[in-house]
Order: sequence, then C-alpha cells, then structure tokens
Amino acid sequence: MTHNLSERYVSPEVARLLKEHGFNEVCRCVYRVESDGSERFMEVEEIPRWDDCRGALNEQLPEGYISAPTQAMAREWVETVHKLFIEVMCGDEMTEDYSEVISTWFDYDIIPIGKNTVIVPPADGIVTFDEPWKCVEAALKNILTKII
Repeated sequence: MTHNLSERYVSPEVARLLKEHGFNEVCRCVYRVESDGSERFMEVEEIPRWDDCRGALNEQLPEGYISAPTQAMAREWVETVHKLFIEVMCGDEMTEDYSEVISTWFDYDIIPIGKNTVIVPPADGIVTFDEPWKCVEAALKNILTKII
C-alpha cells in the first residue's frame, strides 16, 4: 500500500486508546491483533469475508481488529468530540553564532477550543520531537491517557 504524507496512521496503541474512548468512525485500514500480541496493519478489504471495501466502524469489526485512523482523522475527532486542539510548533537549534541550523525540533500544546488557556502537557522536563508526526502521536496519547 502506498501512503502519501497526509496519510500518517496512528500507532496500534493510540488506535486502542481511541476505541476505548468511543472512536467509531469509518476507517479504510485496521490493525489485526495477532496470537502473539503483535499488531498487523492492513486494509479493510483484507479482512476475511468482509464485503464493504469503503471502510468499517470499530463496532462492526470482527473480534481482534481495531480501526486504524489517520492522525488527521484522530485529531479531527478529538477536536470535534472533546473540543481539544493540538497545536504543533517547530523550532530550530542554531550554532552559537546563529549561522547554521543544527537541528529542527517539534513540540505541541493542547488547547481547549473556545477558551483562552493551554493545557500544559505533563512531561518530565522539556520534551521535543524530531518529526512532526511523532509530536502528534505523543499529543494524542497524552490526551487519551491523561486528559479525557
């Protein structure tokens, strides 16, 4: 399966947390929980005896399958259902004379929609990420385990 940049899927751990918190949107992909506890990423039409190739709701899936939404879909669900916005920020670490970029980092804030406040992500010290998708994954996990 070929993915474009906008189709970064949540991890199996975040997919499980989403399901536990009521996520039940149509997804084209799923994780199948294998007998050894590992998860296999697959498209819905790969499910044996599955007729609808457009997608599936968590509640429709056979036992052992979990919806695998894109990060964009999960963010939209968190915004719509729980009124929390994930803001991803980017910064550069520069050389002492500011002539070169040493590295680029990403961080996030969680903002309740309609309020002038920020929920400070609980962390031990400052946590940054080297990729924006890792930042979104951490924000979703934080929301699903510590906020809602």
